Amino acid sequence: MAEYFKQDCPLCSSSAEYYWVDAHNRKYYHCPICTYFIVSKRAEALLVEAGAHVREAYAARPRQAPEDHLFVILVPSQSPSSDAPRPSLSGSFVPKSEMRL
Repeated sequence: MAEYFKQDCPLCSSSAEYYWVDAHNRKYYHCPICTYFIVSKRAEALLVEAGAHVREAYAARPRQAPEDHLFVILVPSQSPSSDAPRPSLSGSFVPKSEMRL
């Protein structure tokens, strides 16, 4: 049985709840505004630092998930030779059947 925690949603700041998935590397959120989504710890830290326009853009996406899919926000892996100045966020719809919830 999953242990639920309360925290403000990292996308819209509403009161939400989450539980840990993927060996405590990701949080599975249930927000009354954004609905259900998953965010990695690293992506959540970047969202906190991001501007409101970035969070607002991501906040709309979970509600657009196709049936039996979840919106997942993470930081894509970069090659060691990457010249990117800072990590970027990525969001995609993933079939629930591929997730360990």
